[in-house]
Amino acid sequence: MRTKQRNTPVSAHWKLVASMACWLLALTASVLGVVLSVQACFPYIPGLGAGCAAGEACSAVAYSRYSHLSGVPISFIGVVYYSMVLLMLSFTGLWPRLVFFATLLVAGGTVASCLLVLLMHFAIGELCERCLGSALASGILALCMALGVRAPKVTVPGRIVLAGPTLVALALVYALVAEEREHVALLESYFPTLQGDALFGETRSDHIRFGEGTTEIVMFVDMRCGACLTEIRNLKRRAQFGENLRVTVLHFPLSMDSVSFDLACVAEQYQSAWVLMRLMEDGLDHRPKSQREVSSIADSILSGVRLESRFSIAEAANWVRENVAIGRHFGLQGTPAVFIVAEKSAKRVIVVPFQGRNNTQAVVQRQ
Repeated sequence: MRTKQRNTPVSAHWKLVASMACWLLALTASVLGVVLSVQACFPYIPGLGAGCAAGEACSAVAYSRYSHLSGVPISFIGVVYYSMVLLMLSFTGLWPRLVFFATLLVAGGTVASCLLVLLMHFAIGELCERCLGSALASGILALCMALGVRAPKVTVPGRIVLAGPTLVALALVYALVAEEREHVALLESYFPTLQGDALFGETRSDHIRFGEGTTEIVMFVDMRCGACLTEIRNLKRRAQFGENLRVTVLHFPLSMDSVSFDLACVAEQYQSAWVLMRLMEDGLDHRPKSQREVSSIADSILSGVRLESRFSIAEAANWVRENVAIGRHFGLQGTPAVFIVAEKSAKRVIVVPFQGRNNTQAVVQRQ
């Protein structure tokens, strides 16, 4: 009995030390999660881009249809998630019941992180470093909450130091979400037939309703992609059955294509994103005989127009806004008739017809 009594205070002491160590580790993981989630928001802020070592992978994940939930980027939700956990952990010394709510929140966040990692691997085919780091932070949080956390009695200045940056991060996310919703509203006003996932490049020509007048659709496709050929057949069938469609199909020269083909590579290598060739109507068998012919075909299509490899919602909104105001900046007279959405993981490029606020169809006029 005496031995038990002597060891009990020691055991209690080490349990307290372990629980406080878990609290500190959970706090560190929360801060790391906030930082990584804020960095994952960069692709949605014009001018910043992906900004990570695996830039292409980060961009592919950020602009995929799995990157948004009800129109809000998942990375924004991640900032809110980690900020809420950080706030709860900061005040558990004052309100111990917060540990229970923080545990529930971390459990849900960890499950969501695991699902996102699976989607990145199996559905998108790319792994974003920041997303993996965020999932790791969530896993550490779950482990700490399972082992049990106990916060010390943090003084009022200490709480301010912990809670201040968190509140600033939440305010930043609120501002970004509000701006994102404005961009989505602008795109929906110009593309009244497109809603939800269609704004992120996940739509089919069957689901697009065209306005009155002639609609010119320019499609840039990899001719080895069966989905692209299906899209072409659908559009041509609709044109044959009375819809006023004029379809021009361009495809990538096979010699420049690869498994990881990206439009930006073409633009960078040839100083023109229009290094594409016209698809002849008579059997897809026309190939340029030389690079000079490719360049001449590219230059004759639409001189001066730059094709971006993919758009974020903010970039797309800015693109529409600028081109409606100054169409000649891109070598066009009037407003552009197409809106280009590319997704690398889908191995296809979908071009959506441009429609103005009065549902009138603008037609590209070559200079």
